[in-house]
Amino acid sequence: NPKRTLGRSKRNVSDSTVMRVISGSLKGHTLFAPKGRRLRPTEDLVKETLFNVIGSRVNQATFLDVFAGTGSIGIEALSRDAEWGVFIEKDPACIRVLKRNLAACSVKSRSRVYCGDANKLVNVLQKEDWCFTIVFLDPPYRQTNMLNDMLQRLASMSLVSETSLIVAEHAQTFVPPPPLSKGFFLTKSCQIGDTSLSFYQVE
Repeated sequence: NPKRTLGRSKRNVSDSTVMRVISGSLKGHTLFAPKGRRLRPTEDLVKETLFNVIGSRVNQATFLDVFAGTGSIGIEALSRDAEWGVFIEKDPACIRVLKRNLAACSVKSRSRVYCGDANKLVNVLQKEDWCFTIVFLDPPYRQTNMLNDMLQRLASMSLVSETSLIVAEHAQTFVPPPPLSKGFFLTKSCQIGDTSLSFYQVE
């Protein structure tokens, strides 16, 4: 039972951008992107930094990828032996590509995909009694209020425990909030170009 038992450099890029899994059992797998769309996928260096910090915590983790886009972060977690990858994405075009990527990487059986507004879907996940080892947030960079609100909200929910890790990817100009609910503190921050990663956990 995967339940209680247990979104990138932000310049716009074209649909010709090639995304790949960078490590793990799926290393080298190409990930699809919506045709004719302009995306802001996480660059390999940012992705590498993220998973270097997470380290072995991803092993057998239940990983939540909020604002998942085409699913590259959650799929990277699955490639590195996460037990479950759960994806939240609002854009139907991205959802179609995300599902295609999961199928192409043969990880559908270890995945759940939710299409809709993240604020509503986290309530759905809580009602379904999920609890996540790692939560990754990558909302649009200009939506700073959204990121602040989602960080505070998630930290107060039963979707995370005192051993969970919450990670936010954001513009370097964004000021991460002070301690969150239930004793989650900003314990590490990494800057990669114009991108930052903020890591929250219970000290």
